Amino acid sequence: AGYSATWQMIQDKYPSRAPRNLGNAGYFGDARAHISTPVQEMAYNAEGLSLDFYRELNASWNDVKRYFADLDSVEKSRLRFCTETNLMDPVEMALYAEMTGDSDGVVSEGESVVAKCWENHFWYAPACRQSSSCWLYITGGSGWSLVEFMQ
Repeated sequence: AGYSATWQMIQDKYPSRAPRNLGNAGYFGDARAHISTPVQEMAYNAEGLSLDFYRELNASWNDVKRYFADLDSVEKSRLRFCTETNLMDPVEMALYAEMTGDSDGVVSEGESVVAKCWENHFWYAPACRQSSSCWLYITGGSGWSLVEFMQ
């Protein structure tokens, strides 16, 4: 289930201890990825790339892969299987497919739509399915901010 369903489950199951939504602090925010300062500095000093700006991460324009871990170097036994992540959330994945038109990135299982996984651990963005110039993004938990980064 997505964030909204998890929030509601906590509200229902732990009403006396559940967090309360007190509104916003005058601005709206969202979760973001963290790229370590040494990696950002290496890319900036070598090529003037500012990896804290999402457009610099576009593999069509810049070869940023060299600044990130290679897929083969990742100890996959330490990763969750796709089946244990938000990639299997049929509501989120149906919305992803509808909004992007990426029918090759999802599979239909009966009435449900889930993400298509490679090597049981990875989902590849459309551009990365036909290119080796993409970089690896690993998130925590069950896939924090995964859906936002898929888009």
